[in-house]
Parts: sequence; C-alpha cells; structure tokens
Amino acid sequence: MATSRDSPDDDGYKRFTEDSHNVSYGSNDANPIDEMGSRSSLSRETTETVDHWEMNYHEAAIFLEEGENNEKFDSHPRHPSALPAYLLVHNSWYYGLDLAFSIILLLLALAESPSVHKFQLPVGVHGTLELVSLGVIGVELALKLRWIGWGMILKHKRTMVKGVTLFIMVLESVIVLVRQSSHFRVTRALRPIFLVDTRACGAVRRFIRQILQSLPPILDMLVLLLFFVCSYALLGYFLFSNHQTNLYFRTLSDSFVSMFVLLTTANFPDVMMPSYAISKWNAIFFISYISTVLYVLMNLMLAVVYETFTGIEKDKFRKLLLHKRKACQLAFRLLVSKQTPNMVRFKQFHGLMRYYSRRTSQRDIILIFRQLNTSGTGALTEDEFLGIYDAITLRWRLKDPPDPWFSAAWPPLRMFCRAARTVVTWEYFEHIVYVLIIGNGLAMFIRVLESSVSLEEGAKNFCASWDTYLFLTLFLVEALLRVVGLGWTEYISSGWNFFDLSVTLVALIGSLLLLVRPNLTVVVILRPLRLLRLFKLKKRYRDIFGTLVLLSPLMWSTAIVMMVMYYFFAIIGMELFSKYDLRNCCENTTVEDFYKYSANSSSAIGYYYLNNFSNLLISGVTLFELTVVNNWFIVMDAYASVAHPSSRIFFMLFYLFTMVVLTIVVASVLEAFRFRIQYKKQTSKRDEEQMLHEEVAVDWTSLQRQVQEPKLLEVLQMDFVPGGVTFYIGRRRRTRDVLQRHMYISEIAQWLQEAEEQERITGINFMAPTAKEEKKTETRYKSSKPRNYDLGNGVLRFSRTRMYHKKALYKFMGKKVKPTKKPVKPTFVTKEIGGEKNGKERKVYLKKRRNYYPTQDKIRKRPAKKTFKQHKRHLRTNLTPGTVCILLAGAHKGKRVVLLKQLYSGLLLVTGPMGINSCPLRRISQRYVIGTQTKVDVSGVKLPENINDEYFRRQREKRAKKEEGDIFQAKKEAYKVSDQRKADQKEVDKQVLDAIKKHPDRKVLLAYLSAMFGLRSSQYPHRMQF
Repeated sequence: MATSRDSPDDDGYKRFTEDSHNVSYGSNDANPIDEMGSRSSLSRETTETVDHWEMNYHEAAIFLEEGENNEKFDSHPRHPSALPAYLLVHNSWYYGLDLAFSIILLLLALAESPSVHKFQLPVGVHGTLELVSLGVIGVELALKLRWIGWGMILKHKRTMVKGVTLFIMVLESVIVLVRQSSHFRVTRALRPIFLVDTRACGAVRRFIRQILQSLPPILDMLVLLLFFVCSYALLGYFLFSNHQTNLYFRTLSDSFVSMFVLLTTANFPDVMMPSYAISKWNAIFFISYISTVLYVLMNLMLAVVYETFTGIEKDKFRKLLLHKRKACQLAFRLLVSKQTPNMVRFKQFHGLMRYYSRRTSQRDIILIFRQLNTSGTGALTEDEFLGIYDAITLRWRLKDPPDPWFSAAWPPLRMFCRAARTVVTWEYFEHIVYVLIIGNGLAMFIRVLESSVSLEEGAKNFCASWDTYLFLTLFLVEALLRVVGLGWTEYISSGWNFFDLSVTLVALIGSLLLLVRPNLTVVVILRPLRLLRLFKLKKRYRDIFGTLVLLSPLMWSTAIVMMVMYYFFAIIGMELFSKYDLRNCCENTTVEDFYKYSANSSSAIGYYYLNNFSNLLISGVTLFELTVVNNWFIVMDAYASVAHPSSRIFFMLFYLFTMVVLTIVVASVLEAFRFRIQYKKQTSKRDEEQMLHEEVAVDWTSLQRQVQEPKLLEVLQMDFVPGGVTFYIGRRRRTRDVLQRHMYISEIAQWLQEAEEQERITGINFMAPTAKEEKKTETRYKSSKPRNYDLGNGVLRFSRTRMYHKKALYKFMGKKVKPTKKPVKPTFVTKEIGGEKNGKERKVYLKKRRNYYPTQDKIRKRPAKKTFKQHKRHLRTNLTPGTVCILLAGAHKGKRVVLLKQLYSGLLLVTGPMGINSCPLRRISQRYVIGTQTKVDVSGVKLPENINDEYFRRQREKRAKKEEGDIFQAKKEAYKVSDQRKADQKEVDKQVLDAIKKHPDRKVLLAYLSAMFGLRSSQYPHRMQF
C-alpha cells in the first residue's frame, strides 16, 4: 500500500531517501529530473539529492488508491508538508484504531444510564472512555485539516457533519464529567456516524448513499399512501364513531392510528369485528382499504423502488468506472518520461507497484505488466494502463500443472498418495459421496421417528449414536483422501471442500460435547448441515447460492445499516420511555389484557410488559419485534397510554424507516437475482472461463531486455525458465464487479467515448503537452465534432428521426424551387473565311479538347451514370421462385412466406399465403429475407398481369396549405384494402395452396409455414443452416 508508512518525517520526503529499498530500482540517470515527463507536486522545494522518480511513484500510487477507494481528488495532498499527515491517517494501524474506538464508543451505551446491570460503570469511568474515544477520532479530523484546509472541509458534507457531531459530543461528555450525572442525551443516537465513516464501512456508506438516492420515488409513494390512509380514516370516523362498542374510531386521531396499523394488517380482523357485528356490509370498507393500500400501492412502491434501484446501481458502476479512469490518467501522467511521453516503461511500472501493492511478488509484477501490455511493445499506453485495477486482482499459477506434492516423498507414501489421487479423480467418486450423504439423511429421519423418554436422550440418539459416528468417520475418510490425493492447497481452494470439512469437524465436536453435557441439546443442528451439499445438484439451487454469494457484501452492509438504525431508535427510546413500567398499565384501553401482571401467575399474553426500553439490549429486542409488525401496535398503544399520545410518532417513524430499508433490500435481492439470470443466459460456460482466466507467455530473452537489474533477474530464475518460454494463467474471482464489466461491455465503451468527448469539449486533458512541447509543435489540427457521431460498431448516436428534426429537414419537404436557367453558352461560333471554294464560313468550337483534331467527330453529351431504371437487378442465388423465406422486418417479421417472383424494381413479391399465416401479397427487399432450403413448385402459378410495382404504390393526397386548411379538418382515414386486391389475393393464394398440397410433405410444410421464427439463448443465425 502506498500509505503504510509508520513515522514519516516532517518534510514528507526525507524518509524515502533513507530507505534503501526505495531507491534500488529508481532512476540511474545522472539528472533524473531531465528524464521525467511530469514532476510530482510532492517533490517541490526538495534538494537535488532526492530521487524525484520515487516521489512520482508514491504520488501515482496515492492517485490509484484514491480511485480504488472512490475518494475525491480534492483531498489529494498537494504539498510535501501535507504528506506525513496523509500517510498517518491512511495507515492500516490507524484504520484499526479508528474502527476499535468507534465500536467502543457505541458499546458505552451498555454502561451508561439506563444500562445493563452487569455492564454498569461509574459516570467518571464511562465519561473518560468517551472522551478518549472522541479524542482518537478527533485526531483524524485534525490531521485531515492539515492537508485539506478549512475551505475543503466545509465543502465535504460527510466530514462537516462528523466534525459538528464530534464537537457536540465532546461538549456533552465534558458536562457529564463535571456534573457527575447523565442528562437527557439524545445526541448519543448519532454515534454510529463515526463507525460508518471508518474505512472498513466503505460499502455501508455506499449503501446508505443508495438509500438516500432512492428516497424521492419512495417519498412520492408514501405521500400517495398517506393520502389513502387519511381518506379512509376520515370515512371510518364518520361511519363508525357512533358505535358504542367500537373503540377504534372514537376520535379522528384514533381512526387515523387504526388505519395506519391496518396498513400492516397487525390489528386485522380485530379492528373490523365491532363494525362487522353491527352490519355485514361494513366489511366492504376494510376489504377495499386493504386491497387498495396493501396489495396495490405497496406492490407498486416496490416496483418503483426496484426500477430506481436498478438505475442507481448501474449509474454507481459508471461513476466508479470513470473515477478509476481519471485516477489512472493522473497516475499515468507521473510515470511517463521524455523519451516515451505517451508510454510507461517497466522500470516506472515496477516503481509504482512497490508503493501501490507492496505484497505483490516480483513474479506477479512481471506477469501483470505482460498481461496489460496487449500490444507487445514493451511499454504501456494509456488505454492499456487503465486495466491495472483488474490486473492486480489476478491470481497466477503455472499453465502446465507442476508435479504432485508427493512426487518427492518416500516411495511407499508416494504409492499411497497416487492411489488416493486416482480414487478421488474417479468419475464415480462424487456419486458415492452423495449416496453417503443421502444415507446420513435417512438415518437422521429414522432417528427422529424413534420415541424417547427425554429430550436429552432424543438428542443423544440423534447426533451421538453409532450411526452418527459411522457417517462422520466416512466423511472424515473422504476428506482425508482428498487432502492426500490433491494436496492441502488444492483441496482448500474449493469452497465446497472447505464447507464439508468444517461441517464434519463441527458435528464431531458437537456430538462429543453432548456426551459430556447432555443438556447441550442445541448441537442437534450440526448433523443435518451436511445435507446442504445435495442442493448443489439442481441448477436452480446453484443459481440461488450464486445469487447469495453476489449478495453477501450487500447483506453485510444491510445488516450494519439495520444495526445502526436500531441503535439510533434504541437510544431515543431509552431517553423517552426507560422510566415507565408497563405492568398493569393501559386500563380501559384495547390492550389492557396484554399487560395484566401477577407475581404468582401470568397468562400467555401477559408478558408484553417485557417489551420495553430499560436498556440497550432489551430495546434492540423490542425494536426487532416492531420490525416484524406482529402486534406492534400493542407496544405503541401501551406507551401512548402511560406517556403521551404523541409518542405514537416514534413508533410510526420507526415503521416507516424499516419499511424503506427493507423495501430497498428486497429490490436489491430482485436486482441481483435478475442480474445473475441475465448473465447466465448471455454467457456460456466456455465464455465465462475465458472471461475469468488470462494467459501470459514470458520469454526469458525478452525478459532480460525488459529487466536490466541483475539482482532481480537472479530472483526471477526461480519462477521462469532461463532460455525458454514459461506460460502462466491468471484467474480473477467471480465478483459482481467482474460480472458487471462483462455485462456492460457495450455501455462501457459508450461511457468512455462520452467521457473523452466531454474532455475534448471542456478542454480537460490529463496527458496534455507541456508549454515547451507546444512550442516545438508547429502545426495543430483542430478536430471538429460531427453532428451525428459513431458510438462504435457502426452504431450512430442519434437516429434518423432525431437527425431529421435536428437538421430541420421538414422545412424543406414539399418546397419547389424554380431552377434558374443558366445562359447556354454556344458550342461554336461561325467565322467568315475567304475563298469561294471554302464555303465562305466555318464553325469554330469555343472549347477545344486536349486531343483536338480538326477532323474529329462532333461532341456528344453522355450521362455521367446510369439512371435507376437502367440498373441491373441482382438476386441472391438461393432466392428462386417457390423458395420459402423468413421475413426479418416489417409488421410480418418472423413469418415464413413463399417467394413468387422478383419485380422490376428489384423487390421480392411474397405471399403467406393469407389463409396460413395472415401474410398478404407484399413487396420486400431481399436484404430483409432469409432464404431456406425448402422449395414449393410454383411453376404452375399464374400471377395477374396487373400485379407490378405500381399495383402496391399508395396514392398520397396533397396536404393543404396553412391558409387554406381548416383547423377542424377531419382525420385522415385509415387504409382500406380494395376489392380488386382482395380478389387478386384469393386467386393467387388458391394456386399457391394447390402447389403446397402437391408437396410430398404437405402436412409438415403447412405447419412450417404457420409457425413463427425466433431465436433463443445460445442460438446464432450465422451458425444455422436454413
């Protein structure tokens, strides 16, 4: 990492000159400044003894890290004095320290009043711990202020919110220490801000940002939802408030609360029963409300959120891609030299990797450079350098597998290992393992059916009996054979092997614990876990597991967001409701029975008093019960009764917050599943393997020319064959980012082109030449941007309709411009000549040819090109009369038709026939037709003489001028088929059907003509034979 310095000096560069490994592969020139293409901003005000290339490598690595972490370049250190503070804040040790104290700050709520009894601490102790934690967090802000400045911190919203929150909390903690007692501290609910701002929670910040970006459509739907809730609440008040037995609609506020709770169906059908007892027709009110609000509006909100979330997810990928591109451009500028101003050599790339990725070995640096250098020139261009983020994730291994790990072992052991390898690689070995797993499941099923005297005995029979140890032993033998035959590294690289071994060992340990402690019956869950391996056999379950793997980072972020939300509302709930005791409360209310408490006995529903806010842990359990929305209104009504009716706002807001977050979670799950299904449809197994693997060949001779350091070459002899060629294969993980780059490959090309166009328009060019280079350049060519430019692969940015309006061609349609006749220049002039025998006059041509001779023939005007009528009509060889064709365009695309002939204009005359597939006589260009090998003998079909190009041409009426037309003119009548055309259609179809009936396979041919043509996944027209 470029930021893993422990104690940099104050000037920010002295440390690099004293570190020997930093200059071992630096510049060997006498004056490296003359070689550098661009000098680092961190090397200003430095002495000449400093290796400036090292400063460039370091700053380029910082740019790449900022691109990877999605950090704004505004906070980039621009001065050597800012570098020590930047390195300290971006140190891995400080990251861990910041995370630890942020968690400690959250856990202090367990010891603060109201606290958990076992964790309670004196005010002085937890107040001091709070000040220390806030101090460590404040150090980061102070160091960030040193290199960013006040102006940039005020613009950075997240840092500004963190600073204001830190100031308020420090002030409150000082007051608590002075007073030696806690006061109403609702601001403790903001403590999760410090946890979310840590480096480890970067994905959590992105998820919260997605939630905030998805809020506008959610808020719109909530407004519509609340409108229906208020409308039905008003209607219910006027319908049911006169009912004496109905306590849900006594007042307008009670009516609103009842309708809001009914939105979650928690009080249904209780809220309906009093009115339903008076009149059965009252059920229409509640049924219509639930149908409208729950089944229509809530599902509609999910659809809107899903659409918005999908767009946000794609836009987030685009922004991160362009941000990384900008980081690569900034880093590339610091790595070029004057000898190669547009390329990065290996020496500079090696120096960059020493700062950017310290753990990368010398072999991997060579392979990454070779993988990026697709042109094979020995230096990286800017476009090749943009792939560094993807190349750094590759894990390399030799293409030709090395000898097995036991190749040099003791001969008897080698024979045993080779036999184990043969057994493991046997094609039926997996089937035997699955049979054992199924047998284990049957044994568990039999054990469950057996009767037992006690739970301890039943648990022992289930997971500590002889059959349990038999199957566990077989599973351990299977794992041992795999480890011995494949080797530990190859065995553990498979996720399923790791799962099998872990589950087997845990089940064995659990069974032994059950023998020692019979009351530990919870271990019965460990034995059935091995059955999960059976779900791998079905494709649908594999898709589900694959989706879960893609969703695992998002699920962790969601879990942290939910915990943060629980913490926020738990702190507020403790400050508001911790002093209330709910036992025997809520008299004369609808929830009175749920809080009746007796020391001797209690009914099954009398335990609701335990749902309170007495401390942080109990508050979390209470909030989870509210999230499930099962009888959540009972807790809300209880606190509304003992505290104040306005306390319902707290519970309603919590429900709305959880509904928003869970709706976005559901939308993310749907989007991930849809993304994986689309990916599976578009990508075959072979394409996926090619996408996840990269092959690199390294020739030792070219490697010696590339790496000129003898020490480094001596190290590389262990990984590459001297004098030969070594092949390596790099494998990337199947992450969502990798799959998105494959799915959006066409969009990525468009995004990059649009970014280049934007840079060209705004004048931003990270590789712009310096002032000296501009003086050397004498001529500059200004590139003009066309109105309609190419996006790639022949696809234009705007359609023909769009360009029709952009060029305003509609203004010139129908306008007749009278051509101005140019005066015809005479071809020759008549000159008088003397002599009676010479004819007295002679014609002299005004424009003579170069090869002019007096006796040449007269000039005849010939047209420059043939007119359309004189063009020769070409026809594909496979298109002959009677060929069954597939239409690719028009209203009847996908239908199979019979070709009758080629018209004079070159268009094809085809028919369905009409009675088979509803395709009439029509013309179509041969470009939009696929000719099949199926033929129909139409030699006996006689077409009417009037069927030609004029027959199909429609008559267009002239449009009235603006001053002549009426604004209330009748609409244009739809096209109607003439009687003549109907008669011709029947005549032609009758003959074509007779020809089809004469075909030997007429039934198959009729079914073939009536079926539509279509393509499915992995079906390509150019690979088919029609």
